[in-house]
Amino acid sequence: MLSSGQRGVELAEAALRLLPDEYRYARGLALVFLAMHMQSLGQKREAEERLRLAALRALSSDAFSARILFAQWALAWMAGEIASAGAVIERFLAVSQDAGLMVSLCWAHTYAGERHLEINELERAIEHFEVVVSHAHLTNFRCQVIARMQLALAQQASGRPEQADAVMRNLRAHARAVQIFAHWPQFDALEARLWLLRGDVTNAARWLQTSIRPNPGLEFLGPEYPRLTRAQILIAQRSPEALDEAFVLLRELRCETETRHLHYAQAKVMAVQASALYALNRSDEALRVMEKAVQIGERGGLIRAFADLGPDVLTVLRALADCTEPGSMRRAYLDRLIAAFGVAPVAPSVLTLREIEVLELLGKRRSDKEIAESLFVSRSTVAKHTASIYRKLGVGNRREAVARARALGVLSGTA
Repeated sequence: MLSSGQRGVELAEAALRLLPDEYRYARGLALVFLAMHMQSLGQKREAEERLRLAALRALSSDAFSARILFAQWALAWMAGEIASAGAVIERFLAVSQDAGLMVSLCWAHTYAGERHLEINELERAIEHFEVVVSHAHLTNFRCQVIARMQLALAQQASGRPEQADAVMRNLRAHARAVQIFAHWPQFDALEARLWLLRGDVTNAARWLQTSIRPNPGLEFLGPEYPRLTRAQILIAQRSPEALDEAFVLLRELRCETETRHLHYAQAKVMAVQASALYALNRSDEALRVMEKAVQIGERGGLIRAFADLGPDVLTVLRALADCTEPGSMRRAYLDRLIAAFGVAPVAPSVLTLREIEVLELLGKRRSDKEIAESLFVSRSTVAKHTASIYRKLGVGNRREAVARARALGVLSGTA
């Protein structure tokens, strides 16, 4: 939908000229599409002005007013300014409630949930998403898809992976019941990302064999970007071929998001791109790219946009924090981001028996050389195991790995 740029603006403008004033709902939809296409062309201020003028002519509570608020939220989301859009969401909820607009009300709850999720208010996000799920018969399928996929991410972030899986099973059942399968690739991609967030690269990688290229005009309009998830899994695999493929994908995604002024998606893409550079031992370049992603994130108050990208992104954020002035606003923001990664636990079963053996020796403060001698392997093999442990546990060093393993019950006792 957003790939057409200027043509989209022209079509929306034509619809507004042709639609009679009494067709308020349809005119509201045309305004939504106009605003989103203008944003994709870098015309956010002009779009905001169009919406402001339209709001002045609107009734206090009707479908047209709800569409304007819908469009204002869409602009904030595309621009990565989600945290500051609280007033728009509250107004959207109130207008939809007062006018008895149940479809709009479900959308308002979906977007309220998205905002709370983004700023890491997980339980409030879950409450809003569950309202939408409980009214599946009153809203459209697209709204259900977004709310339930975000609910799965919120449950995962809250440390409830079983409930996240249940949400996805129910979403697939709902899709089968209404015979709509267009979103199946996004469901597959999100489930692969959930595996990756749990440190299970093997299960996540199975999706790579069956994934299909999504519609580029729709990919950035939901909570899951399949190509970005593909790049994350490739990075986690760490082979030279996988890293090369990931790097090509990320260059493509970054170009698309920058060209279309999709700043929220751009921040996520650059964060993953930084993790790819870091994995390729291009640490200085990785930090520069992450710095740009963090600039977007800090401006928009983004948290989960980074935290739901997993441990490889966390590693680069920690490195950036280490070279950021303590006490500065940027360091405070980085500390908030890093803290958000620590919410969801990793299942102990994700670690291999060999990795647990290495962890036990790390807990005894053995060096790489001593671990290699104890396990009759090379030091490079030990290094690979420790890197995998760090990624799965979402930590950046030995001390954190041991502490995290003890907290999860993988290791017992103290050093």
